[in-house]
Amino acid sequence: MRFDGVSVAIDGVHIVHGVELEARDGEIVGVLGPNGSGKSTLLRSLYRALRPHAGAVLVDGDDVWRDLSARAAARRTAAVTQHSAEEFRLSVREVVLMGRTPHQSLLAPATATDHRIADTALEQVGMDHAGHRLFGTLSGGERQRVVLARALCQQSRVLVLDEPTNHLDIAHQLEFLDLVAALPTTTVVVLHDLNLAAAYCDRLYLLDGGRVVAAGPVADVLTPETVREVFGVSATLGRHPVSGAPHLFFSRSDTEGTPECAT
Repeated sequence: MRFDGVSVAIDGVHIVHGVELEARDGEIVGVLGPNGSGKSTLLRSLYRALRPHAGAVLVDGDDVWRDLSARAAARRTAAVTQHSAEEFRLSVREVVLMGRTPHQSLLAPATATDHRIADTALEQVGMDHAGHRLFGTLSGGERQRVVLARALCQQSRVLVLDEPTNHLDIAHQLEFLDLVAALPTTTVVVLHDLNLAAAYCDRLYLLDGGRVVAAGPVADVLTPETVREVFGVSATLGRHPVSGAPHLFFSRSDTEGTPECAT
C-alpha cells in the first residue's frame, strides 16, 4: 500500500499536503501526530471515504480511486472506524456479515460460505459465543472485536484502523492490538498513545500540519527532539523493561512552565 504525494482538502481547506507513505506486506505501520494533524483524513482517502485532490492512493499497484470500483477497493482494503448508530440495532452476526457485502451480488442473501467465513472471523477475535447478541449490548472492547471480525470477513489484504483503542481501558487496548499483531494482513493504524505505537508498529510516520515530518523505525521517529517539537512535551527515550521495545517517559515541556495546583 502506498500514498504517492497525496493531498486532501475539505470544504476548500487543505488538511493533508503531499504525503508519501508506504506499508509493505505484513507490516504494521503507525500514523501518529497531534490532534488536527491530518491522520484520520489521510486514512479516509485509503478506504474511499474522502477523495484526495492530488496524488494517488495505491493498493497492489492500482489507484483505489481511478482504477478500482468501490466494491473492488473494499475487497482489497477493510477499515475499522467509529461505530454508526445503525449497527447498535443489529445482532453481532449481522454486523459481521456486513463484511461480506463486497463479495456478494446486489441484494443477494448471505450464502453458506459467507456464514462460514463469519464464524471463522468471530472465532479469531474470541466472540464466537456472542453471535446472537445485539451489538448495542456489548462492552466497548467487545464491540471493537466484533468490528474487527467484520473487517476480517472482507478478506482484504490491507487493514485500516482509525484510533481503534479510543475509549478502551488498557487491558482491552492490549487485547485488541494483540489480535491485530497476530493477523497476516498489512495494517495501517492511527494511534494517539505513542508507547502503544512503539510496542506494536514496525514503522512509524509522524504527521504535523498535514505533512510527514518524520518516518522510519520507531527509535528514529520518536526521538526526544522530535517529540518536543511536534507534541510540545519533554520525553526521554528508553527501553521497556519486559519487552525491550522503545519506550518514552514524558514530562511537560520546560518552555510551558509548571502549572499551579488548585486549592
